[in-house]
Amino acid sequence: MKESFFKRTFFWYGVYYGLASILFFVIEYFVFPQLLSNKLVSILISIVPLIAFMTLAGLAEKNKNNGFLSYGKTFVTMISTACIGILIYTFFFHFFTTYYAPDYMADIFEKEMQEVRTKLEDQGKTDEDIDKIMKMSESMYKMKDSIAIKLVGVLFSCFMAAILALLTSLVIRKEPPFNYVHEPINQDNET
Repeated sequence: MKESFFKRTFFWYGVYYGLASILFFVIEYFVFPQLLSNKLVSILISIVPLIAFMTLAGLAEKNKNNGFLSYGKTFVTMISTACIGILIYTFFFHFFTTYYAPDYMADIFEKEMQEVRTKLEDQGKTDEDIDKIMKMSESMYKMKDSIAIKLVGVLFSCFMAAILALLTSLVIRKEPPFNYVHEPINQDNET
């Protein structure tokens, strides 16, 4: 018998991952705003929960299957968890930057453009080259609100999650013996 989508392990761990990502962003935004400019810390804050919740989902699915889980099923569980969490976080971030803090992205863009200008000047680029690069970056920034750009962002995040899922699936998986007959653990408490 097939399990309902909403009762599947990956669904709930994906929801937990999405909510944890939102919580980490809100803490970072309101409590430690100086961390937003540190790219390494921001990357760690996004990758560590991703790996943790994918791993937890894989282990939960493995426990549900009597301690066995093939590499393919482990990967599917982990990538599904990641994609659900990424979608939840993306919807939150869209509403956050559209309604609560519409200047958030503009502020980040301004800081990044100042850094880029400084780096280009340090490299000895001419003012004409710098202006050309800045105009190109500005036109790309104006496209940020398009659905296509947000979709590409979600797809890229899912692709990166797939790479992490491929690697972590190698650790979590445990192939069943050749003659193993799967009998799922009955989680209903019928007495």
